[in-house]
Amino acid sequence: MTPYVLMYIVLALFIYLDGVLTYAAVGHLGARELVLTFLNDHPEAAWIVAVFKNLGVLYLFVKRRKYPWLDYAVAALAIWHAVVVLNGVVQISAALGF
Repeated sequence: MTPYVLMYIVLALFIYLDGVLTYAAVGHLGARELVLTFLNDHPEAAWIVAVFKNLGVLYLFVKRRKYPWLDYAVAALAIWHAVVVLNGVVQISAALGF
């Protein structure tokens, strides 16, 4: 398994972890989603959003042989989602008083 394939897997896991944090924050802690506002009424839709994001990751994985620069785009997305997940953990910790 090459590092690039591992990067796609890590990105997919970060996306699902972001979905878990979004569901917990919006569905159980009373947070408000500002970008995907429909999640405020239906927090369980965070799973659908995560599935469609990961379908996009799968599409990028399929196209990576034709466009090798997509690996760099996926690296940027993985870093961005790592920051999003870290921010979500900090926000939920602050909301719970830790």
